[in-house]
Amino acid sequence: MTKHPTVKRVQLDCIVQEYGATFFTAALARFVVGINQPGLSAAQLEREAAHIIIPFDTVATFHRIKFNAINAHGIQDSSITVDLVHCQPSQKDKRGHMIPARFDTVLVNEGDGGITGVHGVCIEHTGC
Repeated sequence: MTKHPTVKRVQLDCIVQEYGATFFTAALARFVVGINQPGLSAAQLEREAAHIIIPFDTVATFHRIKFNAINAHGIQDSSITVDLVHCQPSQKDKRGHMIPARFDTVLVNEGDGGITGVHGVCIEHTGC
């Protein structure tokens, strides 16, 4: 990840409209509950997430995330890029025509996935 976000403050309603992340605040609430109470069932997590109040109205966004190689000693090697994820919200060109948003899809190892295969991996769309 870069040290600085692409956009320092994006309003939560813009996350929905421009980035297409329709359920961003709901997903963030579920994430907060899941981190704080990891033993909950899916139904319990949903119930608890419904009571979460997000105490801010902007978030920093990163439009590019670079994944670097890890050397034999377990240290990140920034000279070797393994993959790159892009996220570009919709925007207007010079003539006022809407350019649609572009988002990459990534596989996320949720901690119990192996080195290969898809067990313990979920598919995420960088815009959702």
